Amino acid sequence: EEQETRRALADIEGAARASLDQLRGVLGSLRDESEPTRAEPARAPVALSEPVGRADVALGAVIGALLAVESVVSPQAQGPAPLNVLVAALSAAPLVVRRQHPVTSCALTLSGLTVMALWLTPPTAMVTSIFPVLVCGYVIGAHCRGVRRIAGAAVVLGALVLLPWADPGGVADPAALAPMLAFTAVAFGVGLVSADWSRRAAELVAAVAELERGREVEVGLAVAEQRNRLAGELHDTVAHAMTVICLQ
Repeated sequence: EEQETRRALADIEGAARASLDQLRGVLGSLRDESEPTRAEPARAPVALSEPVGRADVALGAVIGALLAVESVVSPQAQGPAPLNVLVAALSAAPLVVRRQHPVTSCALTLSGLTVMALWLTPPTAMVTSIFPVLVCGYVIGAHCRGVRRIAGAAVVLGALVLLPWADPGGVADPAALAPMLAFTAVAFGVGLVSADWSRRAAELVAAVAELERGREVEVGLAVAEQRNRLAGELHDTVAHAMTVICLQ
């Protein structure tokens, strides 16, 4: 009788150990510190101005240097050379922050060119003066929206119309206005195309981010479903094992 009791206790102990092993296995599958990812509401992309980079500084420096050199060596050069160099550099300097403040920077640049036309070497008598004008046209088309774009275009157009008549000495050639307007219009159109591409790229990035959030939600739901299934299996396994122990 004692031997039968020991065998029964050994069977009960074995069954209990087997149940504990099954319990550990299922609990190991259920153990997951990560929580299902919750879907966050989609947010519209916010357009932030990029910081001033080396390329911006280089552009302003190159245009300023070209204007300064030609304003001194041009056959129609007028005024003191140091003053020409200074005003040319100050005219190109606002282009460094053209992306952050497009309308303001273009207005300051064109105002500097108007000052040169009034008292110094007229920009319409120089070749390099086309570069800041083209940059302004592109900037207004690419980095302005709505009312600001209209205001910027009005500033550029007004400056181009004013420049040929701003020279009191009559050195400037009013006939140069037509090609300058044409080139500026092309630069403005290129800016519009660039702005449209940037907008499409931003929408694509937002769509990809939305799909990524949806994928994370689906993974979270799949993990929750797997946990529920394992919990059901755990319940059935433990109930069966406890029934066997009780019967033994």
